[in-house]
Amino acid sequence: MGKKAALFLAAAIVAMVVAPAAAFGALTNEYGMRFAGENWCKGCHTTMGNSLHERFATAGLMPSPPAGWTAFKAAGNPPQVAGTKGARWNSGGEYSITGDKWVTLGDSLGNSATEYLFWKGSTDPKVIPWNLVEGLMWEPSGEWLVGAEAPSTGLYDVTYGCQRCHMLGSTVPTATTTDTASVPNPAATIKASFTTARQWARDATSTVADFMSDPGVSAAGFGIQCESCHGSGLSIGDKGHTSTGTEVLTSMEALGKSQVCGQCHGSFTNVAGTLGIYGYTPNQPLRNFVDVNGKSGGQSYTKIPTVAEFMASPAAYWMFPNGSNAKGGHYYYDEWAASAHSYRSAETTSSPDAMAYQAAGHGHYSNNFDPTLSAGCYKCHTGEGYLKSKDASIAEDFTPTKDNVGKMGQECLTCHNGHPSAVGAEDVVREADQAGERSATGLSKANDSICEDCHNWQYEVMGTQPAYAPMADLSAHASPSHPQRETLEGRSMVEVAVAGTFMPGAKCEECHMTKTNKAANRISHGMKPMLPGDAETWMTAAGASYQGEDACSNCHAGQTRSELQANIDDWQTAATAQAQKAAAAITAAQKSKEYSLTDTAKPGYKLVGKATWNYKVWENDASDGVHNPEYIVDGLVKAEALAKSVGGSFKYIYAPSSLKKGRAAYVSGTVRNGDGSNAAGAKVMLYKNGEATSKTAMTDGSGAFSFRIKPSTKTSYKVVWQRSSENSTRLKSATLTVKVVK
Repeated sequence: MGKKAALFLAAAIVAMVVAPAAAFGALTNEYGMRFAGENWCKGCHTTMGNSLHERFATAGLMPSPPAGWTAFKAAGNPPQVAGTKGARWNSGGEYSITGDKWVTLGDSLGNSATEYLFWKGSTDPKVIPWNLVEGLMWEPSGEWLVGAEAPSTGLYDVTYGCQRCHMLGSTVPTATTTDTASVPNPAATIKASFTTARQWARDATSTVADFMSDPGVSAAGFGIQCESCHGSGLSIGDKGHTSTGTEVLTSMEALGKSQVCGQCHGSFTNVAGTLGIYGYTPNQPLRNFVDVNGKSGGQSYTKIPTVAEFMASPAAYWMFPNGSNAKGGHYYYDEWAASAHSYRSAETTSSPDAMAYQAAGHGHYSNNFDPTLSAGCYKCHTGEGYLKSKDASIAEDFTPTKDNVGKMGQECLTCHNGHPSAVGAEDVVREADQAGERSATGLSKANDSICEDCHNWQYEVMGTQPAYAPMADLSAHASPSHPQRETLEGRSMVEVAVAGTFMPGAKCEECHMTKTNKAANRISHGMKPMLPGDAETWMTAAGASYQGEDACSNCHAGQTRSELQANIDDWQTAATAQAQKAAAAITAAQKSKEYSLTDTAKPGYKLVGKATWNYKVWENDASDGVHNPEYIVDGLVKAEALAKSVGGSFKYIYAPSSLKKGRAAYVSGTVRNGDGSNAAGAKVMLYKNGEATSKTAMTDGSGAFSFRIKPSTKTSYKVVWQRSSENSTRLKSATLTVKVVK
């Protein structure tokens, strides 16, 4: 049966479950830190009672297998796994459903595959009393997959090692017999010892021995208590939140930084002499507990190697050269830390909380540019400003000022809701701006992706109009900033027709947040697309077993990675080449007498300004043409033409001086650019007796044009070169008068 290995069918199922959490009250962990406990919170905050985190560890086998199943069975002879007692059934991997007590890890209601633990008990305080069944998985599509991890091997069990974050606490004591390890949290009142369990919280009536011998102590949802994010471990008497006697954190200052999520959604190594994140609470700096840049084996999790470094030793690095995760596992925090989204404008590179991207000296924004916040940049360039502008509940009592924004970058909480209902559910991320709101003000179409809330013309957020101005230094930063949304929709360039959406239906995250880890099961948070060609290179280097996705193949399954990469290369080559031509034309135009850097009345000011705008759209879009290939090239071609037209002239203009009545003739001529080249593709219009006619033409490759005329009386003609839509940039020819004779 392949992936869906044979299932052993028998009598009706009688699933054993672990005790619910409802009986537990206030909690104290192994270090004397006090917490109210999840049930206190859920007594009032009932809307959070069915959130993803609350039900991540579910009592029993969820969902229940079909009636009649009493065992799971898969083909193969599972070998003993190092560090375990071996598979419980070495002849085929058969697991009794009715005889075991189960806990479901994951979210069977969402779009994520689940994993399962069964109770085995333990007599060693260093060993978790639950085992993980590898090869057993439930898919949201409604299928039990048995042998999914290793179809040829079948089911086997391994010692569960993810208890640090995955809900069941831990029984792992300190590594040595000496009392050297510590919990760097003032709320910890008991020093760690060799027998101290590294556990978040346990009911005060239960002991470590109870946890090892009684499956009922492992209450569903026990590991991710509300206070994993909202607690400080401090007891403050009867004045605590709703009289629980404990301090509860709700402020954006405490919850806003990614370390709150990163304590589990990241990979780290312990700070020397500590127990790692055990004992961490969100009111404390995570850096006191773990190395936030996660060094392992001498290399930082967040180090992005050069191509040469990676190809020489792929196994040494956690990131590909494009910044995506090369090994697998929980590296969301680490990937984010190496991205521009981690940049915090109010902190310097020497700040102890500066993330990897900032510490490397990146980032261009500072709220010092805008002391009054009147420009509105803070709405996207700071996490606090974005949350306030989105009316997020966490920012309800927050008033942005120069001094209190910029402490947050684009943190986890900036994009993600804190209480998602399910893996893959719509509420995992915040709702994108709707039509007419915030960044979509004045638009009839909602943003397709939350990314578009900020990656758009800042003018649409700030409510001002674009300013088409030339630059003394074309390499300097200039508007339009981050015009990705408008480029994708074909409306970012000037003096060219609106092109419409490129890749309609595609969302930013589908290309920029693909599943690039080793097992292709975790979304990348480095925000950099895994190009098909890079995927072939990096993944081949990382090992033949690599299954990571690229940014294109999911939607273009009919093409090979080489073919897809060839398309991208062609697009980027064409756009870059045309951008170089536009830049050269802009530079040359600035030598013309018709040009001025400051005199807005000069035609060259406006022509070069518009050409510069199109060039900056290409540059600041930063896709090198991929976001809308033909449209971007068209805009750059127009930029070159606009710049070249500065200082242009009519090379000649001709019409017969007289014409017999009833006869037809032509007004013809040639226009040339300011650099002396023929103005091919220039738009010209015929004027008659000083008034514009409906006759327009585009010049041919030699800059030539002609208009057929048939005057009935003496008529004067003039041709106007419409170098742009601005009237002041129009160039008029000499007047030609044609007499009509009998």
